[in-house]
Amino acid sequence: MVIAADTDADARLLSAIGALQRVAGAVFEVSPEDEASARATFLRDWPPALANLRRELGLAPVPSAPFGYFQAPLRDGTTGYFQRRTDDCLQAAIASCCQIPPHLVPDLHLHSSWTTAPLPPIAS
Repeated sequence: MVIAADTDADARLLSAIGALQRVAGAVFEVSPEDEASARATFLRDWPPALANLRRELGLAPVPSAPFGYFQAPLRDGTTGYFQRRTDDCLQAAIASCCQIPPHLVPDLHLHSSWTTAPLPPIAS
């Protein structure tokens, strides 16, 4: 699919997304013999490509927070915080609603309960 950019900002964003796709795609398009080399290239090229995409999206690291916490200004003048893992959306939502840095909101570690909790019985 080809997407046209209406503005220079859109063009930069599409370019950053394309670069990220190329880096990620290169890992899956190699033979098993070249896998170690592809992995090394990915580990070298992914962080700068991801940093460039974050810049184009207007994301910034949260000041005084550990690495991995990002924020962006919202249209209403408040700050929106992003989740670090797939299971910490509640932490990011609470931080955004209360306007406090997310690392000050307790991490509920929802992922650990997903893997250790027994499955509920199936109703018959």
